[in-house]
Amino acid sequence: MIRVFLHELLWQARIYARDPMALFFVVAFPIAFIAFQYLRGGPEGAFLVGLGVAMSVALANFAGLAIGLAAAIERGVLTRLFVSPLPISLHFTARILAPLGLILLATGLLLLFAHFALSLDLGRVRPALLLFAIALGAFSFGALGVLLGVLARRTSRASFLSQVALLPLFLLELLAKDLPLLWLSPLHALLLLVGKALSLQGEAILGAASLLAWGAAALAIAAKKTPRAL
Repeated sequence: MIRVFLHELLWQARIYARDPMALFFVVAFPIAFIAFQYLRGGPEGAFLVGLGVAMSVALANFAGLAIGLAAAIERGVLTRLFVSPLPISLHFTARILAPLGLILLATGLLLLFAHFALSLDLGRVRPALLLFAIALGAFSFGALGVLLGVLARRTSRASFLSQVALLPLFLLELLAKDLPLLWLSPLHALLLLVGKALSLQGEAILGAASLLAWGAAALAIAAKKTPRAL
């Protein structure tokens, strides 16, 4: 079973890494975003970089996964998985883990760009905490992406809904990040963790607990809804 799972994981990662749109939105777009915000006098350096990292995670593991899963449902791929040696839960796990390599590459390039090209002061970066934040964010947003893909069932619908869900969250972080109860947002929870890794003030434990809760709830609902979507 482990062998089958690793083969599926490598296959999904290879598909993702060869997708030009994924490379653009996960790697290039966050860099262009922080450059634009920097030029217009946006938020402080470390927060801006944290927002870029969160953007990579959200676009890869929420929008990208939801669209990819909806496409798999349209093509009947998930239906065939029910009679394959690989349990569908492991297929979902492989899809959630597959973009991690690309996200880590995007994060490294983002940090280098912010430091050398924009001369942003990032303070003392904590690599272990940053890796933990990215992994937990990938799990939470990946679970939400699985749920959205299962509910949407159509590529066009998943694409539209993922944009409708993410855009207001990013706008709130830019324009009203001190809004009460914003910590309930999975994006804000991820930013709390990433910010702590970049030496910003924030409740890292609250962010981790919120991400775990979002991820667990999304997977539980997706497990019930998946058979009906096929």
